[in-house]
Amino acid sequence: MTISGFFYLLDMASCRIQNLKPPCAYNVQGVQIIKLLDFDDFNGFQFDGDDLYRNCLVSAIYKGGDYADLEVTETAKYTSTLQNGLYSHVLETFIPALTADTLANLHLGTKRRQLVLFKTNAGKYFTFGYEAGADLIYTNQTAEATGSLVTISANSIYPAFEVKESAISGNSFNYEFIPDFTINTYCQNG
Repeated sequence: MTISGFFYLLDMASCRIQNLKPPCAYNVQGVQIIKLLDFDDFNGFQFDGDDLYRNCLVSAIYKGGDYADLEVTETAKYTSTLQNGLYSHVLETFIPALTADTLANLHLGTKRRQLVLFKTNAGKYFTFGYEAGADLIYTNQTAEATGSLVTISANSIYPAFEVKESAISGNSFNYEFIPDFTINTYCQNG
């Protein structure tokens, strides 16, 4: 075992659950906004307090391209399941349009991997797909409603990370390089 591996184990041994209290207010369900970033344009995160990924709070997203917005309906939802040490992240939405433009963009989305950023109706932003990108699949239908059911999924050893709104708004996170203090996509020192 290397010295840095030893200190990592010591650091992880000191981790303890701090607080698991639910909020006392009404909890609004659903997803309000979905943004996709081509994984090739994703350069890494900076975590709040430069605290690696332990606090699960991203304070900066370093990227080389722009987000693509994905239409969101009332039925949009996110689920995450932890099984055998692996998180399965799934985000679903329905696009109520069956047009050439929609089909072309969805088809292109299936060919590329994505970093996923979404905002819940409670006002919190979250991200997943940062290790190797998320897959996008879709199903077209004309039965109950005409459109496309879009499913974006990724498996990870990490949970979804919350993202500060300041990391999304503005241009301060649009870098062509990763500073030394930035955490790369594998959540280790960069």
